[in-house]
Amino acid sequence: MINDGILVLCLLNFGFIALLPLMFFKKGDKLNLQWWMTAGPMFACPAILGLAFYGFFPPFIAYDSPWTNVLSYLAVFSTSFSILLLGFAIGTHRAPIYMFHDTDDNSHQVKSHLVTYGPYRYVRHPIYAAYLLGLWSAFFFHANVGTLICLVWGMIVLNVTAAKEERRLSESPELGAEYREYMTYTGRFLPPLSSISVLKKHQEAALEKQTNSPTAPQPQHSETK
Repeated sequence: MINDGILVLCLLNFGFIALLPLMFFKKGDKLNLQWWMTAGPMFACPAILGLAFYGFFPPFIAYDSPWTNVLSYLAVFSTSFSILLLGFAIGTHRAPIYMFHDTDDNSHQVKSHLVTYGPYRYVRHPIYAAYLLGLWSAFFFHANVGTLICLVWGMIVLNVTAAKEERRLSESPELGAEYREYMTYTGRFLPPLSSISVLKKHQEAALEKQTNSPTAPQPQHSETK
């Protein structure tokens, strides 16, 4: 039998994702085929979960299997982390950003600055990572042919979209060099195993470069009593 509480948690996560174009992202180009292909799994998956609740998608694993409890815990963890990661990533931005399908965003991002703090210190696409966590949580919760298709579909289209964004930014005359360096210590959706040590070395090198710069401000000394 389907756990109603976990189902509601998964649906709330997808509801949060569905509201992002209205609550956070800037309004740019019209929603084209690329947008629907990329966002499609996030809309199809909750619909499939709803149909599974009424028995239309039989699960791969029986409800009385001991693996069901393990997968339920994984579903709760992944969907909760997806919601937290989305909130953290959105809060990192000082202003709303364009969506992935907006061609107007090309010039905007190139002339802007890179966001390399918050969750962006470790992964280059934390919002996409949260989307994938939502799809994984649905598959953990109710593994069936529908949630499996949505998971594979989402992994393909989000990888393709992320790769396009990375290629555009790495070739940018303004931010290309900085972004290529940024890619050396971050992962696309998951932090690399060496991210902490590499990030620490990068920060130390940046601090040393700033300190040795002839234009660097002299440190101010203060006396406290």
